[in-house]
Order: sequence, then structure tokens, then C-alpha cells
Amino acid sequence: MAENKEENISSKNDDATDSDINRKLQTQSKEGRDSIDLESDTETPKEAELIRENVKSQRQARKKKKTSAKDLLKALWADKRSWKKRILVAALASLSFTFTLLVYGPLEIYLSNVQYYTYSPMALVKPVLIVGGIVLAAMTLILMLLRGKVFNTAVTIVFWTTVSSYVQSFLPSNKLGPLDGTRIEWETMVKPMFSNLLIWSGILIALFILLYFSKKVWRRGIAFGCVLMLVMQGAGLVHVISTHDFENSSTDGYLSNSTAYEVSGKKNTIVFLIDRCGYTTLNSVFDKYPELKDGFTDFKNYDNALGSYSRTFPSVVYLLTGVKCEYKEPINDYFARAWKEGTFIPDIKKAGYNVKLYTEMNYVIKNTSNIDGIVDNIGGISVEPKAEDILKKQYPLSMYRYMPLALKPFFWSYSGDLDKISASGNANDVYTTDDAVLFQGLLNNGLSVDDGSEGSFIFYHMKGAHEPFNMDYDGNFRYTDAYQQTGGDLNFILHYVEMLKEKGLYDDTTIIVTADHGNTGTLTELSESVSMGAPHNHRSIALLVKPAGASSDKPLETISAPVTHDNIRSYILKSMGIDYSGYSAKPIDEISDEDTTPRYFYMSGCDEAYAKRDYNLITYEIVGDVKNFDNWNKVSTEKIKYPFYDAD
Repeated sequence: MAENKEENISSKNDDATDSDINRKLQTQSKEGRDSIDLESDTETPKEAELIRENVKSQRQARKKKKTSAKDLLKALWADKRSWKKRILVAALASLSFTFTLLVYGPLEIYLSNVQYYTYSPMALVKPVLIVGGIVLAAMTLILMLLRGKVFNTAVTIVFWTTVSSYVQSFLPSNKLGPLDGTRIEWETMVKPMFSNLLIWSGILIALFILLYFSKKVWRRGIAFGCVLMLVMQGAGLVHVISTHDFENSSTDGYLSNSTAYEVSGKKNTIVFLIDRCGYTTLNSVFDKYPELKDGFTDFKNYDNALGSYSRTFPSVVYLLTGVKCEYKEPINDYFARAWKEGTFIPDIKKAGYNVKLYTEMNYVIKNTSNIDGIVDNIGGISVEPKAEDILKKQYPLSMYRYMPLALKPFFWSYSGDLDKISASGNANDVYTTDDAVLFQGLLNNGLSVDDGSEGSFIFYHMKGAHEPFNMDYDGNFRYTDAYQQTGGDLNFILHYVEMLKEKGLYDDTTIIVTADHGNTGTLTELSESVSMGAPHNHRSIALLVKPAGASSDKPLETISAPVTHDNIRSYILKSMGIDYSGYSAKPIDEISDEDTTPRYFYMSGCDEAYAKRDYNLITYEIVGDVKNFDNWNKVSTEKIKYPFYDAD
């Protein structure tokens, strides 16, 4: 019994000892002790040994933890490949990136749309090759200096950006229409933007999956993809070069604005052409700004006027030359033929008048050699634009094509701005269609008088109801709408009229306010659903006329005579006292409201996919009121051989 009692006591003591040791170990662990006083009277040898082992294991754990972080960093940077092997992949990835986004993109856009540019190909080739070369060298060097997984990730991202951008250029989401200034409703594209980003994300994920499972296949895939894109894009450039006419706009001169506000002291006929200003648009502006309508005293308002073509080209060319465009010859050949065969401007010049045209070279004249000797405001030899000015316009166009849909709004640009970088060496003297600049120039400079001339014919081409809308009613540069900008143009004209009155020249001046076409739209053909009365698709044009000698302050008078651009040309010659008997059309003031002479309108019909704007040339014959679609009869539909516009 005594022995059992001693064993129980011993067992209890052992249990107490183990419990004390565990408690001390926990306390030592919580306090973070990594050493122990082995001579302590409070700790038994067993306690000391256990604590020593615990401290050792903690030290090893901490050492192991520190080593893992270092190993991780080493693993990210470790690379058995030599720099020579890495540089090959880095160079290919960098070359495909720079060639696609910085060289091929700008060049392909230029070569495919060379007719809209006013500078030579070499003016673009040199700077893009320089920029591309610098970026290629820098990117290759940076990638080559990277190692291991960091290198693989960087190369993957570069290749992903390149291949995704290239794929983007072929996606349906890239078909957003021409950059003609028309506002794109980005706020309605949230779902398409999200879907488009999924495509980009999918390509990135696929590349990283490939990298994870097989670095060898990844490396070969990157190399093959880069070479494939380079070959395809190189072939694309060869195709563009071999199938396009590379004669662009004038490189031998420009339209000078140095005498834009100078009129003759004897006799003037002045035409203000407001782009895309249909009769319905004009009335809407008059309703919004009734003071404008009240200001056009002595004017006649023709509510049954018809333009010639559905777009600026060739409407303005036809108005100024009378030579039809049937799209059966290269566009540059038409420009040369129209200005050579047209007798309208030469007849004015022969009569001793100064002739000044302030319009868009790309759409109306093409090369100043076409108007040499018949137009007086031709500037000297054009100077190639500065490289930085070219790149500031060209790279956004390229990025707009290649960036995902969600980023495109940041690169949207207006193609008409290309005119503003022409002949930058003479920038202050070059006329570009900018309504705000024209308006402010009149306010700042006023009109001057040339007493040495026998008379002047002056033609101003303004944006009016055509995007972009960047002028308000008072002529300030500000993003507005079609009505404010058109109202601003009419306000400009009334300021011009007041200045003529102040100089005593109003009575002897004939003033014509008209348009090249109404609101065009992109349609396969006209129909009742888009009739002439529909404001969004109005083919009748604005026409306000103040004949010389009219100065009675008579309110604006409405005339319903069925007139066309042909009648306007004859009227201008008549107003200047020039024989117009050789012209088939009668002047507008000789046509009665009941006239039934057939009129013809030439519409550019698009293809069924609404992608090609110049697909069919559709001829309509109109007898009677142009605003009644029942009076329109389709005469013919002919496939366009040489298009000028292309929505791609």
C-alpha cells in the first residue's frame, strides 16, 4: 500500500513537471526568447533541454523563412539562357511591336488615303523610321537586361500588345465609320467595349498558360508569331504600293489667306458655301436665331434649290467647273480634267476679275497646278511640314485603329485636321477650313479694299452643318452643335455685310449663300422613309441671294423656282456682266416657280454592308418641288470604278 501511494505521488509530480515545462515553453515562445540561462535554479535539466531544442527549432524556422524569400527572388531572376539567346526573342518581340504600331500603322493609313494628304510620302517615312528605330533599340536593350521569369513576363506582355492590336484592326468593333468629324456615341458602347476587352484578356491568358506549361513552345510561338506578323504586314505594304495612286494634294503651292479679307473697290461677287447646309437646316437655324433671318434683308430665299452630288467631292468641283464626275477615271485625272475643261472660272478671269478661292485643297482642287493662271491667291512653293507636326496627327490615327474599343475615344481625331499641317513652313499664310479662325480674323482685321482691281470673285468654303462642330454663334472656338455652328457662319456673313455697307460697297456687291449638299447620310439609295423632307437626310440645299443693286432693306423673300448648281453658275456670270450664252442652264433669276425643266442629282450609294460609301453612282431625275419625294425618279445605278470616299 505504501509503495502504491509513493508511485501515485511520483506520477503526480511527473505530471506537474511536464505541465510546468509546457507552460514555460509557451511563455518562452510568446516572449520570443531564443536563449536560456542553463544555470537557473528554477529550471530543471529536463526543462533546459526542452527549451534549448525549442529555441533551436525556432532559429531554424526563422532562417528557413528568410532563405525562402531570397530563393523566391533568385527564382524570378535566375536564367540559364545566355544573353545571346535572350536577345533574339527580345529583338523579335520589339521589332514586331515597333513595326506594327509605329511604322506599318502610320504608313499603311497614309498610303491607303494618300489623296487626303498634302505632303509627300517621304515626309512621313523618315520620322516614323527614326522613331521606330529608337524605340526598337531601347525596347530590345531593356528586355535583354531582364532575366528569368521577369524577362518571360515582359516579352509576353510586349507580344500580347502587338498581336492583340493587330487582331483588333480586323475586328468588327473597329468599323466605326469615317473620321469625318461625325460624333461617335461612345456612351452606348459599354457592352461592346467589355466584349472587346474579353478578347484582349483571352489572348493574354492564353499566352501565360502556354508559358506555364512549356517554355520551349512559348519561345517558338513568340518567334513564329512575330515573324508571321512582320511578313503579313510587309506583304500588305507591297500590295498597297502596287495598287494605289500615290499622287497626293499639292506639293507645289497652296491657297494663301493673305488677302482673305480684301475686296474690290469697284465690283464684287461673293459666294459663301456652307457645307452640308440643307434647306431644312437653314430654316431650323432661323427658328433658333430669328435675328439672323431678320438680318438678311434684300435677300431671296430659294426653297426649291437642288445640289449636284451627295457629298463635298465632287459637289464643289462641279459647282466651280461644271464638269461631271462619273467615277470612271482615277480621281486625280478627274481633278485635272475638270479644271482644264471647265470654263466658268477662266471666263471670270478673262473678264478682268480677281479670283480668290478659300476652300479645301483635298476635296476641290487637289494640286495648285490645276488652277495656275486662273486663281489669284495661290501661295508659293509648299514647305514640307515639320516631322513633329506630322507625327502628332499620324500616330493618334494609328493608335485609333489598333487600340481596344474602350481606349479609342482617347485617340479619336478628325481627318480634316490633316489640312492644318500642310506647308507648315508657311502656316500663317495657308488657308484651312476653320470657321472660328475665319470669323475671328474678320473681327480682328475687318475688310480692306483693293482700289486697283476691276472687280473680285471671292469664294469662301465653311464647315457649317458638317462635323466637327467647334464654333459657337459668336465665332468662338467651342464644341457646340450643327445649329450653333451654322448660325455662327450666318452671323459671320452678316458681319461681313455690315462691313461692306460701312465701306459703301454693299450696293455693287452680289452675295450668294449656298451649300454643296444637304445632310447626306450613308444609304444604299433614297426611299420614302428617308424622303427629301426628312431633316436628317435632306437633299435640297440652302440658297440665299442678294443681287447687286438691292439695298432697300426689304425683308427676306421666299422664291420657289426649281434651281440647281448649274443655274447658280450662270447667275454669277450674269451678275458680273459676263456672257453666259454658251452655258446651257439659265440664271436663277430667269426661272419661274412653274418651270418643269428636269433636274438631275447624283448620289453616292453605299454597299449593302454600309462599309463602302462610294459603291454605286445613282442618278435621279426630279421634276417639280425637290422636297416632295414623289417627284424623284431613279434613272440609273452604275458601279463606281474609282471611289473617292471609303468608310474603311
